[in-house]
Amino acid sequence: MGGRIPERTRRLIIATDAEAYSARDYTGQVRLQEDLHEVLEAACTEGGLDRASWELQVQGDGEIAVLPVGTPEDTALSAFLDGLAQALHHHNRPLNDAYRVRLRVAVHQGNVAYGRNGFVGTPINEACRLRDCDLVRNALADAPGADFVTVLSHDLYKDAVADGTAGLYRWPFERVAIEIPSKAFRAEAWLCVSSASGQGTGAGQQGGREGSGGRSAPEGPAPAAAPSGKAPDDGAGPGRAEPPTPSQTFKVKKGDMTFGDHYGPNIRNYR
Repeated sequence: MGGRIPERTRRLIIATDAEAYSARDYTGQVRLQEDLHEVLEAACTEGGLDRASWELQVQGDGEIAVLPVGTPEDTALSAFLDGLAQALHHHNRPLNDAYRVRLRVAVHQGNVAYGRNGFVGTPINEACRLRDCDLVRNALADAPGADFVTVLSHDLYKDAVADGTAGLYRWPFERVAIEIPSKAFRAEAWLCVSSASGQGTGAGQQGGREGSGGRSAPEGPAPAAAPSGKAPDDGAGPGRAEPPTPSQTFKVKKGDMTFGDHYGPNIRNYR
């Protein structure tokens, strides 16, 4: 075996994936990839983040982003979540449900490096497992009015949220336990489901009966409705419909999780 072992550096990791990519046809998958790129670019613009400095490993319906060495974690996380909420709200508001972009986002930290086929390091694997576990998938599926769900590793939450100075208090995270026996993976993490208005809903704020499908509406006034439109009958394109309703609440039921690894080999910078 030849070659030099790449040097690792401690970085902030953001792993993103779009919901229901494989359920779309060819045209829908092409469109979703374009939409995902536009949304993440807009999220960084809205949050004042320099996305051109991020190292990216694209995955078709998602990406792994490794931020520059020395990135202030609490500030970057707060800016990204606020920017993503705005970007998804503006992107999804005029679209029918079939065309909306809904995301699972996992954020972690740790020592990573670049290998021949992409990022290397246990924190990369852990970020993807947090993002793709059933608990996080179900949290988004059970909140049809939400644009995205965020899961943070325990260490990142402790360092950047619990003791952070940025405006992360607007995102009420709830502690969850994730276990993936097939991967020998167990972790404590922190979950937050966004509402259609861009605010967060923690698991502890959820209503309804566990496992029963019952849900109650969140407290507080609903966002102002936009003018309604009519969707096209032929399904050929995104018509203008009513904006998403406020996020319905959900109850996470903890248990064994399953996960399928899917990595892409491409690393690139967007300039």
